[in-house]
Amino acid sequence: MADPNNTPQPGTPEYDQMMKEYYGESYELGYRVSFGKRLGAFIVDLIFLGIVGTIVASATGFIELMMDLGREAQMSGQLFMSPEDMPAEAIAEITTASIYVSLSFLVYWLLEIFLSASFGKLVLGLKIGSAERTEANMQQLIIRFVVRHMGLILSILGSITAVELLGSLSSLGTLIFVIGSFFILSNKRQAVHDIAGKTAVYHKNSLKGNQ
Repeated sequence: MADPNNTPQPGTPEYDQMMKEYYGESYELGYRVSFGKRLGAFIVDLIFLGIVGTIVASATGFIELMMDLGREAQMSGQLFMSPEDMPAEAIAEITTASIYVSLSFLVYWLLEIFLSASFGKLVLGLKIGSAERTEANMQQLIIRFVVRHMGLILSILGSITAVELLGSLSSLGTLIFVIGSFFILSNKRQAVHDIAGKTAVYHKNSLKGNQ
């Protein structure tokens, strides 16, 4: 059994040699982060998003409104109030608050364009790079961002414009993201949005120029 203390560190010549021996001609793929670590970063992001969403929902009065509607439902002997029973003003407030929360999520993910990493990736020392293991350029990061968050973008547009088709397409976009994320399990370790943007995720010190 290999001694983990003797495992070469990413960015060292010894690590390069280990990658070449293990992966052969495709050794560059070995620098790409595995599904498990990317899932870990995503879970950290979900925690941050929960905090952001709670703050925005509280600031917009969404939480207070839902508590009021819950109390009204209990007074009428219901577990919850159905949309049909809600006042038009309440529905409008819920829609507006939902748009703000969704926009805050989208702004959060913009970090992957400007920092080449979300907070979750930063915490785990990961960074988005090009498929050639160099720094990803702005065009690559924007394409990756749009494909990855197509469902959220369409959902926001659907809520703002009240176009039902956009809402339906947002579900398709979300499905593509979920299924496409499992592509990371392949040898190339790229999700659909990585393939579209010609990017991959690496340990920060594995990118050429950061070694």
